[in-house]
Amino acid sequence: MNKIRLCCISKPQKGGLDDEVSRFTRLCRGLDSELEVLHLFSKKIRIAQKQQACAQDSYSEAFAPYLNGAFCIGLAPHGKILDSFGFVDLLKNRQRVHFFIGGAYGLSEGFLAQCDVVVSLSKLTMSHQIAMLVALEQIYRALSLMHNHPYHK
Repeated sequence: MNKIRLCCISKPQKGGLDDEVSRFTRLCRGLDSELEVLHLFSKKIRIAQKQQACAQDSYSEAFAPYLNGAFCIGLAPHGKILDSFGFVDLLKNRQRVHFFIGGAYGLSEGFLAQCDVVVSLSKLTMSHQIAMLVALEQIYRALSLMHNHPYHK
């Protein structure tokens, strides 16, 4: 069983986005995988949002406990561009995978250097909510491909 955690600098969203997170979590369970979305947002992060370097440092600090014991994937616009099959290769034969989505200022280069790989979901900059949704869909698509499920067609 794959255990995949999507770590986000965000507050949980009620309504549409939360419904989609629940839907993808359920769908992944059907493909012998456990998907968890972890929303991290603290008073320290809120206060740090006034300056890029401080904000990125606060994101790195919040994510630090999740860097061990898993294959870590930082998501950033300048990361490696993959197709869906390349995304499958990231998950294949890995028991635990952690994805990281930064806040308004993205992830620092220092944090990204601690990740096993840095991947781009697009060259476009996206809000963390949209990036989360795209990442969830790509995770489910990759799991579908790995399990010969027809979703990806």
